[in-house]
Amino acid sequence: MTSLPKIARFAEKKNLACREYPFIITPNPGDSSYSESADILFRISAGDDKSRLRCIYGPATYGSMIITVTNGSGANAYCRLDGSSSALFQRITTNGPGGVLEEFNKPNIYIPCVFDLNVSPLSRVNYWSVFGNNYLPQNEDKTYAAGAANANSLVLDTETNDIAINIANAFGVADVKSTLALLATQLQTDRKFLNSDVRMGYKFNDGLHIANGGTSSAALSFILPSILGQFSKKLFPISELSQSSLDITLMTETASKALISTIAATGAAGTFTYSLTKLRLNLSMVEFNDVITSVIRNSYNSSYMIPCNSIQHFSQNITATTAGSFTLSFNATLQNAKGILFAFIDADNNVTQYPSLTGRTSLGITQAQLTIGPYNFPANRFLSYDGTTAMASLVQHPNYFLSAMKYFGNHIDSEMTCSTNIREFNTCGALANGSFVLAFSLEGIHEQDDEFRSTIPLDGYTTFLNFTTGVNAASATTVHAFILYEFDVVIQAGVAIAMNKLTAMNGTTLYK
Repeated sequence: MTSLPKIARFAEKKNLACREYPFIITPNPGDSSYSESADILFRISAGDDKSRLRCIYGPATYGSMIITVTNGSGANAYCRLDGSSSALFQRITTNGPGGVLEEFNKPNIYIPCVFDLNVSPLSRVNYWSVFGNNYLPQNEDKTYAAGAANANSLVLDTETNDIAINIANAFGVADVKSTLALLATQLQTDRKFLNSDVRMGYKFNDGLHIANGGTSSAALSFILPSILGQFSKKLFPISELSQSSLDITLMTETASKALISTIAATGAAGTFTYSLTKLRLNLSMVEFNDVITSVIRNSYNSSYMIPCNSIQHFSQNITATTAGSFTLSFNATLQNAKGILFAFIDADNNVTQYPSLTGRTSLGITQAQLTIGPYNFPANRFLSYDGTTAMASLVQHPNYFLSAMKYFGNHIDSEMTCSTNIREFNTCGALANGSFVLAFSLEGIHEQDDEFRSTIPLDGYTTFLNFTTGVNAASATTVHAFILYEFDVVIQAGVAIAMNKLTAMNGTTLYK
């Protein structure tokens, strides 16, 4: 019997095991313009076709938008978006057919911490340049000072990034040497991807002033820290839900906290507002063929348990103005904690530079220890820094730095590529008291009955953070705590229910 060639019209089509395709969602009920403190609803409806198993792949899922900034300061002014576009969103809520699956508060604080401690400056720049926004930071207009002896000068052309070299005297050896030395110094000082500038975020109008009453727009992307986004390491089977539907709601941040402005020489107070349009949720959808779909459904017997990571946030204010020892305590009904991150934000920086590294303060913290029932972190003594208590002398905190690296799963070596290196982490930076986070990884360090997890239970214990400050606080400071934990989403009969989820803290107190 003669078979048809593979290219024949009636030959059997190749049945791939799975295929991946983008699934792009518009806000419900349609395109609109959103400003500060607004809820933006994305209603994911992948259809009720149950013939094939369809899953969302979180790490390849992201959002996109056009942001328009309006300057109403009364003068020409600069305007920057802070260190991550997640600064635009202060809450992310995920709802399924069975109710709320996840509510993540203050991603605008947590995500810049992730950026500081988990990605390189270049990666951070590329994050912004997905939609062709050139590089970060855009250079300022700058003319370098003349040399003292030979009247040499360097002038930077901000359009081409070329540096014009002017040598006023004859081309003697001394002239060339001093000019080259000046060039090398300034290139190092004003190099691209300078960490401090990268953390400040996207600069609108390509480095030029936005005129009073004027606007500037940019197309940007943002990551989605949720069980359907960057926290997910598993495929989420959305086709197994009723109507294959989920709701994701993003609440926008206030304009004053989302935007950073540098006013021109007039010194006028900055008033900036923003609006978001063309918002899209770009899902990565994976669809299995009918054979694998049948095998998976038969194996799970239509009952799925998906391990998910999430974050619970709480905060407490320090109102004392003197240095001393403090204890933050709280009770959490939670079995599967993976880590806790603390960020300290001075009230003076609660508006501008709010989520950025330079908006956090150390209060001159000299030592700290976390206690969960019988467990202490570190086990036998306080975590401390090596050096004096004079924070203004750029004291380095290697212990705190390495603990943060462990929290984010980074390698502990001398070739760290994160946005904040060991020389910058928790040192003074732009603030007299320094910029500060504490991070404790809680995985794999105790005995627990659950053979499938590497976590620690908080349930039944009171958790204490003990720390000592070395300087007086100029004003109130807020301690933000983020508990990274693992819970399960159970999908059965089209309904999704969150199990072992942490929803609130009890008895959160701070005492001295």
